[in-house]
Amino acid sequence: MNVDKLVEIYYMVDEFLIKFMPYMEKKLLTEPTRKPTRTCSLNLSEIMTILIAFHLIGFRNFKLYYLHLEQFHSSEFRTLVSYNRFISLVKRTLVPMYFFTHSLSNSHSAPDKNFLRMKNVEFIYFLFL
Repeated sequence: MNVDKLVEIYYMVDEFLIKFMPYMEKKLLTEPTRKPTRTCSLNLSEIMTILIAFHLIGFRNFKLYYLHLEQFHSSEFRTLVSYNRFISLVKRTLVPMYFFTHSLSNSHSAPDKNFLRMKNVEFIYFLFL
């Protein structure tokens, strides 16, 4: 995948998250004793971009795709975490990714028509593999 396509996907995801995250944080239930969350060097937009690019490219094995990213796209993702850490971060994208895919299905500016054919349920299933 060329860099321009990655930038386009990242821009779309980031613009969506700028609008969506304040709304989501407002709707979350608060706990009196909230556990601290570990900070991450990758932001949510980068994680979602990596997941979307995986589906657009058509790799069959996510681990091989991630190793490909580490080897050939480390300049675009300067703070890539290890594969195991990335897999643990994927669950943070569940709700934003669900709403992002819905917003794309209602939009005419989708990055690729093949992406729109992917069912949300299949993607959510992938997140928890």
